[in-house]
Amino acid sequence: MELNELLAATGLSDRPGGQIDGIARAGRNGSFGCLVCVCGEVAEDEAMAAYERGARVFLSDRFLPLPSDGTVMVSQRFTEDYSALCAAFYGNPEKELALIGVCGGREAIPAAGLITRMLDRLGAPCALLLEDGYQMGERRIVYTEHPIGPKEFFHALRDAAAHGYRAAVVHLSSHALEGGFGRFVNYGVRIDPPDGATLWGDGATVCRPERRRLFSGGLLRTYGAGGDVDVNVISREFGKTVCSLSDGRPFSVPLLQEDAGRILAAALAACMSVGATLRRAVEVAEVATTVAAMEVIPSNDGVLYVLDASFLPEETASVLKAVRERVAGRVIGVLGCVGMRDHGRRAPIGRALDRYADTILLTADNPGFEAVERMAEGILAEVVDREKFSVISDRSEAIRQAVSLARPEDAVLFLGKGYEPYQLIGSRRVPYSERDIILAAIQNKKA
Repeated sequence: MELNELLAATGLSDRPGGQIDGIARAGRNGSFGCLVCVCGEVAEDEAMAAYERGARVFLSDRFLPLPSDGTVMVSQRFTEDYSALCAAFYGNPEKELALIGVCGGREAIPAAGLITRMLDRLGAPCALLLEDGYQMGERRIVYTEHPIGPKEFFHALRDAAAHGYRAAVVHLSSHALEGGFGRFVNYGVRIDPPDGATLWGDGATVCRPERRRLFSGGLLRTYGAGGDVDVNVISREFGKTVCSLSDGRPFSVPLLQEDAGRILAAALAACMSVGATLRRAVEVAEVATTVAAMEVIPSNDGVLYVLDASFLPEETASVLKAVRERVAGRVIGVLGCVGMRDHGRRAPIGRALDRYADTILLTADNPGFEAVERMAEGILAEVVDREKFSVISDRSEAIRQAVSLARPEDAVLFLGKGYEPYQLIGSRRVPYSERDIILAAIQNKKA
């Protein structure tokens, strides 16, 4: 595409022309033919990295000291210009899909996953876009560019539209907001947003009541105490949380998170903003689960099976603690740490497992060229009771053994992999589906 044609969407159309083959948000992703968009304190280093790879055209919020053959366009409204350029180059997704942005860190992912599943059940097939990939039904696609760049973002949306999806839930973490992707959403859900948050367009916005002052225009729904949807948590039980709304009628949802009430309230308000009634949204919430964030895997053998993608020590401890408090029987954990890196995470994860679990099977999680046994030694370095731990190199076999060990009132936690659709073993990327293996193991146990 001609650069002048692309720049016509912004206030930068008087700049030099040239052919543009792609747009890069991070300097390490820039190369020959790319328009590289960099901002902030790291802009100079990012731009130089891209220049060395052949990039010669840059958009920035500041002057960049590049060689004379580098064209630098300085923008006073960098985020707006960057997002407008992306929409012009890759195609505007607002024309094809209803986009729901869920803002926040990893604590917002359960809400994003729950909204996705609820919209599916409400008859609006919905894709889920996360930092590292996107989910359409049981199909998981991993981005090649990470953190997510414009090419990946718009490709995911086009893929969803081509497969007949009507909506997409986008987890808008900090780098996605910095990239300007938030401007495309029709509806916004904010989980404890930062001060100074702004409205993302003309659609509905969902937020907590105390954040109402940060928004203007559009249909605004609030959740939490004093909001349009106020969920009261009555009790936390085996495999479910019992809640009520203002009418006092109790109902249960398959949510295990400590902040299940807040997650549910945000999801209900989001579904109402796209046309569902509160009553219908509650009916759907009673059977909908999250996506790989303390996801309850269905079974009828009296065991609680939980799939969770947590890989940080504090997140793993939180998941283990939440399940431990609900279970009368044993907590059985299946976990591995990524090979050849993250060595500092291993001992803290081991301490959490030692504290909250009764039986732990240590296994592979993208081991690469590192032996699972060596990874396990890092996890075991500071544990008190090593007798709880076993090492099973093959993750599928570890899952089968964990399922076979479980008895009624026990819980089995499958930690770390989530919906990642592969295992990195040596130099090979091996197709892998944790959820499918778990379901097959449960079925074989019943047989």
